[in-house]
Amino acid sequence: MIDRISFFDEFECLKGECPVACCHGWKVPIDPESVLRYRKEKGKLGLKLRLAMKKEGEFSVFNPLAFRCRFYTKDGLCGLQMQKGESYIPGICRRFPRRMKNYGYFAEESLELACPMAAGLFLRHRDDLLYHETDEIPSYSDTSENNDRDYLFSARKCRNQLIARLQQISPIELFPFIRRMQKYAKAIEIACVNDGILEKPADPGSVNFDEIVLTVEESHKAARFLFSALDTDQLMCHGIYHVALKRRLPLFYQICLRYFEQFDELTIEDADSHLEELFRKYRAAHPDIDALLRDYLIYYLQNHFLQVYEDYSYLRMLSLAALHVHFLFLFFCLYEPGDENDIAVMIATYERHMHHNDDVLEELWKIMPKS
Repeated sequence: MIDRISFFDEFECLKGECPVACCHGWKVPIDPESVLRYRKEKGKLGLKLRLAMKKEGEFSVFNPLAFRCRFYTKDGLCGLQMQKGESYIPGICRRFPRRMKNYGYFAEESLELACPMAAGLFLRHRDDLLYHETDEIPSYSDTSENNDRDYLFSARKCRNQLIARLQQISPIELFPFIRRMQKYAKAIEIACVNDGILEKPADPGSVNFDEIVLTVEESHKAARFLFSALDTDQLMCHGIYHVALKRRLPLFYQICLRYFEQFDELTIEDADSHLEELFRKYRAAHPDIDALLRDYLIYYLQNHFLQVYEDYSYLRMLSLAALHVHFLFLFFCLYEPGDENDIAVMIATYERHMHHNDDVLEELWKIMPKS
C-alpha cells in the first residue's frame, strides 16, 4: 500500500528553466548499480565518468566542478541524460524531488521542497497536505532498520494527531503550539526510557498532548519568538552560514549578509527587540505568514516525523522543526519575497541548505538550545 501526497503526480521538471537547478550546489550521490555501469562505459564518456566519480566513505559521488555537476550544461540541462537517456543517469537524479520511503507495512510518497517546482505545488495545495491511500504496491525495497509494526503505526497515529491539532489552531497560536510539541517530545522520550527503550519503546500515544502546558514565562517567550536573538546568532554563525554559500547558493548567501548587516552591531537586548520588531512588521504587512508557516510545519511533519521509527529521537526531530519554522520566518523578513514564484524559490533555496546537508543539521542540533 502506498500513501501518496495529494500533489505528487503533478510534478513536472522545469529543466533548463529551473531557477534553483538540482545539478548545482551539492554533490550528486551515485547508486551502486550506476557506479558499475559507469565503470564499464567505454570511450571518452567512460573516461569522463570515471574522472568525475569520487569515493566518499561508503558512497560514490560526482565530484562537483565549481559547485556544479560536471555534466551540467550551459543550457541548464543534464549532458549525461541528453547523450544516454534518462535511464542512464543516477537513481537520485531520476527520482528527485520525489521522496519515496517504504516502511515494510506501507510506503509514503511526497515531494522534497528543495525543488522550486515542488515548493510551488506545496504553496498551491496548502488546503490538502495529507497523504491519500492507494492500493498500489511499492516497487522499491524496504530500507527500514526497524520491524516493530505496532510502534510504527503508533508513531504514524501520533503524527496524524499532531497535524490534526495544527489544522485546528489559530495561526497566531503557532509558536506556543511548537513549544508544547517540544515538551511533548521530551515526555515521550522519558516514557520510552522508563519503559526500557532497548527492549520495546513506549507507545508515543501513551503521552497525552492535551496535558502538556506551558508556564507563564514559556508562553510569554513563545509569543515573541521561538529562539532568542542570541540563540539565533549562535545558530547562524556556527551552523548555518558558510562563505562557500556565495558560490553554492547565492540567494541563501545574500540573505545571510542581510542578517549580519542588521544584527551584527546590536547589543543582546537590542537584538531581541529588533527580531521581535521584524516579525511584527512582517506579520502586519503579510497577515497570511503564520498560516503559511503552520502549513510548512504540517508538511515537515508529514515528511520527517516517522524518522522516530528509526532513531526514537522525538526531541531532536521536533526541535529541528521549531528551528526551521523560526529561520524560515526570519528569511521571509530579511528577503521579503514578492509573488508566489519568489516564495517558492526562497523555500527551495532554504531547504537545499538546511534539509539536505547532514553536517549542517548535526551541527545545528549540537548547538541549539534544547528547552
